[in-house]
Amino acid sequence: MKMNRPEVEESGWSPVWLIPVVALLIGVWMVYSTMANQGPLIKVQFATAEGLEAGKTRIKTRSVDIGTVESVMLNPGLDGITVTARIDKTAEPLLTRDARLWVVRPRVGTTGVSGLGTLLSGAYIELDPGTAEAGARQFTGLEDVPLTSPGTPGLALKLFSDSSHSLTVADPVLYQGFRVGQVESASFDADMKQAVYQIFIDAPYDRLITTNTRFWNVAGIQLDASAEGVNVTTGSLASLLAGGITFDVPPDLPVGQKVDGSQPFHLHANQRSAFERRHQYRAEYLILLEDSVRGLTVGAPVEYRGIRIGSVAQINVKGVERSGNSELDKMIPVLIYLEPGRIGYGDSQQGLDAFRNDFVTWVADGLSAKLQTGNLLSGSQFVAINFHDDELPDFPDIYSGYSVIPTSQEGLEQISYKLEKLLDKVNGLPLEDTLQQANQVLAQLNATLQRVEQLGHHTNGLLADESTRRLPEQLSETLETMNQALSGVGPNSENYRQARQLMTELRAALGDLQPLLHELNNKPSALLFSEPRSEDIQPLAP
Repeated sequence: MKMNRPEVEESGWSPVWLIPVVALLIGVWMVYSTMANQGPLIKVQFATAEGLEAGKTRIKTRSVDIGTVESVMLNPGLDGITVTARIDKTAEPLLTRDARLWVVRPRVGTTGVSGLGTLLSGAYIELDPGTAEAGARQFTGLEDVPLTSPGTPGLALKLFSDSSHSLTVADPVLYQGFRVGQVESASFDADMKQAVYQIFIDAPYDRLITTNTRFWNVAGIQLDASAEGVNVTTGSLASLLAGGITFDVPPDLPVGQKVDGSQPFHLHANQRSAFERRHQYRAEYLILLEDSVRGLTVGAPVEYRGIRIGSVAQINVKGVERSGNSELDKMIPVLIYLEPGRIGYGDSQQGLDAFRNDFVTWVADGLSAKLQTGNLLSGSQFVAINFHDDELPDFPDIYSGYSVIPTSQEGLEQISYKLEKLLDKVNGLPLEDTLQQANQVLAQLNATLQRVEQLGHHTNGLLADESTRRLPEQLSETLETMNQALSGVGPNSENYRQARQLMTELRAALGDLQPLLHELNNKPSALLFSEPRSEDIQPLAP
């Protein structure tokens, strides 16, 4: 039986095909629209993923959502994590090259308590846009919350310090006790072996920073027990509790020029160190000390009659070649430097040369160095230079390539030496004979005191006698009788007038006898023989 095939009518295009084509076009349009409106992907490096969760952690700026974390991946080297996040299209201009990102989570530290709002909402990433060109896609997140936003008016500075680390982030920067800035970061440079601090000075106080500005630490209570005395320095209450930095221009320097922040500054340990003037030209000298150098430190002052002219550079100088002189080689070499600019020679090469020439003459005239105690409490010492008349040991002019300043013992060492000499003299005295003689003297003195005691008893018995007690009364009666007798010959008494009249008559009688006495004085025989009569004078005839 033969079957017939059905006949099918063929056509070139069917309307049914419009459905998948329209669906494909709609899909392509939706993909294009999504990609066109989708923001860029960014990658941020963090140390840990604490608080971060893909698909949930948001990225914010000024508390406005601008993106979402899409993935959190561990780095191949296990040195951190990489966060991939999608940023909204409208927030793309915020992705500048100096933009900063950090995780906002609850934090408790020296800067205070922050991020408490994330206890319920969860941690999020904060984006702080910068001022540079946009277009960055790779970022390194900050582990600490930055204290100053980009574009904040003010001045960012870098400080370095050789002293121990004592400052932390958010410590205040003070001027005359007022807060004018803060410490933004603190780190340690292992190559330079220095502490490095980034600080920010708020406007308008940034105008106070000049080329001659000095910074120093005012953290807590500073006790300086050096050869110059004991100095206790405290800052404000805030710096006393948390530390801080202050600054100023030394009074002996001009204000200086304004800086732009590119110049680093040195952070001094205290104000005295900050205000101490530095001189460029120095003259090095070596002193050989026989005394103990306990209490002498590097940086201790070198003074001439109380005026600081230099400092101690090294103690027990390394590399000094011994001269073979046993006495000199036993001494401790101490290197000092003198600054001619401190005493009017000028901080220049010409002033240094003139100072060295004059110093040779001074040494020849008796200039020498010695150790002196600057502080009895701490035992710190300093080097004193002065002219001395005492005879000094012989020192070479040059020792191991250094010019030598003669030294002499002084201070407590000299006192100890004199005490030892005094004790030696005391030991040499005949103390036994002296003590025996002293015992004999004490025995004689004891016998004398016994006699004095016996005399005292006898005197007490005499004073207790009745006749002795009546002596003052009898003496008083005698004096009264004498007073009455003397009143009879007073100027107004009758006896005085009679005696005066008698003396007058006696004076007159003596006056009458005066010629007779004169005659007898010339001729003692006049009482026995009469004087011959002389002839009368006859007148001459005419």
